[in-house]
Amino acid sequence: MKKSLFFLFIFLHFGGKSQDLNQLNKWSIALNFGIHDGQKPAQGHTILYQPQHIGLNGRYMLNQYFGVSADLGYDFFDFIGMGALNTHYLRSTFQMDVNAGEILEFNTWTKRIGLHIQTGAGYSYMWRNNVKSSTSLEAKSDEMLNFLVGITPLIKLSERISLAGNLSFIVHGRQDYTFDMNSYLVDRHGFDAYFFNVTIGLNYYFGKHSNHADWAHSSKNGDVEIEMIKEDINSLEEKIIDDDLDGVPNYIDIEPDTKKGSFVNSKGQALIDTDNDGIADQYDLCPTLSGLYSLDGCVDTDNDGIGDLQDVCPTSSGFIQNKGCPEISKEVNYFLNNTSNNIQFEIDRSVLTPAAIASLNELVLIMNSNPELNIALHGYTDNLGDAEFHLLLFKERIQAIKTFLVTKGILETRINSIGLVIFNSQVLKDLENVKSEKIEYKIDFE
Repeated sequence: MKKSLFFLFIFLHFGGKSQDLNQLNKWSIALNFGIHDGQKPAQGHTILYQPQHIGLNGRYMLNQYFGVSADLGYDFFDFIGMGALNTHYLRSTFQMDVNAGEILEFNTWTKRIGLHIQTGAGYSYMWRNNVKSSTSLEAKSDEMLNFLVGITPLIKLSERISLAGNLSFIVHGRQDYTFDMNSYLVDRHGFDAYFFNVTIGLNYYFGKHSNHADWAHSSKNGDVEIEMIKEDINSLEEKIIDDDLDGVPNYIDIEPDTKKGSFVNSKGQALIDTDNDGIADQYDLCPTLSGLYSLDGCVDTDNDGIGDLQDVCPTSSGFIQNKGCPEISKEVNYFLNNTSNNIQFEIDRSVLTPAAIASLNELVLIMNSNPELNIALHGYTDNLGDAEFHLLLFKERIQAIKTFLVTKGILETRINSIGLVIFNSQVLKDLENVKSEKIEYKIDFE
């Protein structure tokens, strides 16, 4: 798990090329010394090997790739030849800084070498130190705009200090005089005055963090990116802690101390499961009986795929079309649907006719052979006599059939009286309906 998170964050940080600047120092200051050369236009030349430049630079990194800086430089142009004049030069430049080392991913092959590129513009002021010739111009100073392009290689010495070399090309606009101030420029609006600075110096990084944006991918012990990834992983691991092991992390768990093994919702709240069948009571059709998920928590005693709640014959494996009861043979079906539906009595009496007794004897055999079979008695009366007489007669005839079947060994619970007493096409009484647990066949009598 931890390795997977580690490589995921490697991808996110390096693939996205982004760094949290809040974890990096942004400010630096640099002091440098060097030389200048290639001053054009000038009638003489300066001594190349003699350091005659000093500079100060303050820089702020907007992120590990781009920054801004302010640069202040002083040059002493000590010309030889043509009257041996010398000139002082002061320059201030506002620059945009690009951390090319980070963009080009120097960290893939080195941890201590970097590269920055600068460009900017500013103000320059130049003045002459002395006049040794009566033929020299009387002007003592000049002002101009400067434009700069530079490149700065870095060598990291520590987390706070780096060695910096710099090569800058400075070009001027609106320069009135040559650099030795010995001639007046005719085309003072051009950009044909320029020179080079070559310097070396030290960068000092300051801030409360251990690493600067110049070296966003480096640190004391290797790559700061890796360290930051580890911090992110640790933070994520803290978020996914699940003290009660219910699958819901603490930071979104409303009940962080749920009893072990409890079923919970997405907020970590325990769900009641009275029968411990893995189905919460609110979704369990049989909450007090441990059942199957496929049957909504209900049991299937006869394993016929029909839950006991819907199975008319829960102890006998059957078919859906028979409400869970076994299939009845065609012969039995024929008897139950035809012959048995004509149980007759003597007129105005509750005495079974011989034909009725024969049919009932056959019914007993069928019910004994099919223990899952129940019957429902459904009878009618004629239109002779009064209604009270027929209601009493109807009850006596039902009892006569029940008595006959019970004496033959049929349980009374398998006989259901659901019939209607009908007289002159009107319902006189709806008899007691005893719920049957198994499939029923209607037995008509009159």
